[in-house]
Amino acid sequence: MTTEPQSRFSFRGQRDYVTGASAFDWLLTLDPEPRQINVMFHKLTGSQCRLASTLEEENQAALVASYKSRAGTRFLYETGEAVTTSTACNEKDILAMTAIAEREAAFELPMAGATFVEIVVAAYKALLQKMYPDLGKKLIFARMSVEEIPSVGKCVVRHRRSSGDFFEAQLIHGDARLGTLVFGVK
Repeated sequence: MTTEPQSRFSFRGQRDYVTGASAFDWLLTLDPEPRQINVMFHKLTGSQCRLASTLEEENQAALVASYKSRAGTRFLYETGEAVTTSTACNEKDILAMTAIAEREAAFELPMAGATFVEIVVAAYKALLQKMYPDLGKKLIFARMSVEEIPSVGKCVVRHRRSSGDFFEAQLIHGDARLGTLVFGVK
């Protein structure tokens, strides 16, 4: 088993769990070739995490996320160390610069003070809350597959479909399809 870096996560805003956006952004900083990315979240955690290059069959209960890119596959496992700090949440600032329509949300990159994943997650969450005002469940970022992480230009998060407790959006950069974003509910 090869063990890699350990996180230094903070909670965002009033949350008591590490957001998928925070975990994704940390994983991205460790990726030497962040293209053809597929990240899947398996559970919420309030713990710091460590990265492993191999799947630990004996440690499945601690598996937080699986991350795959051109550089290979990595697995994020929670540790016993609790997250003890908080940082400000930038969701309101993101939404102030995002145009939300009937079935899509659009924004321009770069957006000061926000990463791509923070933006698409906030935008899709707000879009789903508008589309399903009586949902009554917490929306959770579950999965994202993207060809690359854009840094400049117009992006759109377009709701495609829902099935049971899952919602899927198409991510578009300029006029090209970039990938998909999936939310679940808890």
